[in-house]
Amino acid sequence: MNTSRAHELESPLHLYQAARYQSADGKWHDKFDSAVEALPAECHVLTSSILSLLCFSQVCGNATLLREIVRQPWLSSINPDGTVKLSEIPPHGFLAPSVDTIGKELLSRLEAEAERVCSRFSRVYLLLSGGLDSRIIAGVTAKLHRKGILKEAPVAVTWGFADSRDAHYARKIAEHYNFEWINIPFGPKEVEVNISETALHLGALHSPEMLHYMTWFERIEPDALVLAGSFGDSIGRAEFSGRHLLELNEFKPSDPFSLLKPEVRGASIQGVKRAIAELGERAPGAPRHAKLEHYMQGYRMRGNLCHALGLINRYATIYQMFTDPSVYGYMWSLHPSSRTDEVYASLLEELDPFLARLPWARNNKAVRGKTAGAEQRLLAAYHDYTGWSAGPLRSHLEKLVDPEWFEAQGVFNPDALVAMRNTVATSTTRVGRINDVWLWLAGFRVMVDHLEQTGRKISYEIPEPMDGKGQIKDESRSLKVTVLSPLLRTAQRSAPLTAFLKECRTRFRHLKRLRLRAQALKEFPPTMGSHDAS
Repeated sequence: MNTSRAHELESPLHLYQAARYQSADGKWHDKFDSAVEALPAECHVLTSSILSLLCFSQVCGNATLLREIVRQPWLSSINPDGTVKLSEIPPHGFLAPSVDTIGKELLSRLEAEAERVCSRFSRVYLLLSGGLDSRIIAGVTAKLHRKGILKEAPVAVTWGFADSRDAHYARKIAEHYNFEWINIPFGPKEVEVNISETALHLGALHSPEMLHYMTWFERIEPDALVLAGSFGDSIGRAEFSGRHLLELNEFKPSDPFSLLKPEVRGASIQGVKRAIAELGERAPGAPRHAKLEHYMQGYRMRGNLCHALGLINRYATIYQMFTDPSVYGYMWSLHPSSRTDEVYASLLEELDPFLARLPWARNNKAVRGKTAGAEQRLLAAYHDYTGWSAGPLRSHLEKLVDPEWFEAQGVFNPDALVAMRNTVATSTTRVGRINDVWLWLAGFRVMVDHLEQTGRKISYEIPEPMDGKGQIKDESRSLKVTVLSPLLRTAQRSAPLTAFLKECRTRFRHLKRLRLRAQALKEFPPTMGSHDAS
């Protein structure tokens, strides 16, 4: 277990901190299962946490699924007496230097971050995909190796189908830098393992999909470092799941698949709203886009993939690049309209033009200049979670996600579970969000069964109304689980129509972003000066 060493690399101002859990007795634990061992005989599952997962894919706030276990807050430290000290959230600014200036400054700060972290380890593994974040880290660590700061070249690790864009272009990057490259494909067997891993070691705080093949790292050296770049898009380009910071909307909790009973749903929505409001109170007066970024970093990034990646700390030490306050503090000091794809294009050009020309796995095109080495035959996805759930995993998942078992819990809507099961079972095209929830439901069942097998009595806690009385209005969108629309199904059967619709969407998004940037510049005129985030 190397969580303690991970804590040595992270300050109270790092965007990513290895998770810590406080049990009901006030003690802090580096492992969720250690906190579970301290649970009392009666445990309470929070329906607000369930709704948060169903809506946002992560639990908002510092809660877990269990009332008796809480997480260390975002940007904080734990005092010797066990109390928590919240750090002041660094401010957002409105500086607007040139794209090339931003690219060079970001690269310089990333190099300093990588040197500080990597120089403490003799063996470094790099999570390398065909994306932009990890290729930046590859170029930075290759530079450290050339300088002799890294005694051994990093080992690049890529999971997923060998004939996917991610694996193919990751291999090209590894060959370019003469890194050892390891491809670790995964499939239904690993997903089945991940359901248990997520339930027993990670508190079912996100879908098992997030683990991919993280258990592979149990075979590496315990004193090794694993470098990840999960925060790259959000810091370098201010992009969150394909949406720019300026495109984000206010976060409104709902029960998108109607999986909770109506009498449970409304109160749970209010509970999630409280958690969202609590984070907003930490930065009074911050502009709207800053508060939205706080939410995405403090809840979304910290509580989803990055919490899952924390599983690697059971085997070695994982560190997330782009999370040093010097790095993100600089990017936050910039005007939001200045944080664009062009920043990455400039940075990659400065770091290594090869990285700028090699196709980006997302669209199979270069980010700057003429695309070099594009392969059209490659798979766009490196996994097939939907196909696995509908095929080899179907029987196993349907035993776990049993509508009768969930109905007996007293808070779930069995009819919605049946609708979701039918959608997953009959889908021939990817239903990512639905399948993500389907796998989470399986993990949740495993977690509850395990707790009961250890002698705990499980009950469900529904939040009290905000005013302490009366019924709470059900504000859920309550969208029904349905198959894809006829238009979309038609598009999927017609390659030309699919390409046309994608091109229209790309152009529309480009125009929308230009409009939002113009509005932001008008609302927040750029300021002059410099910022030295430390």
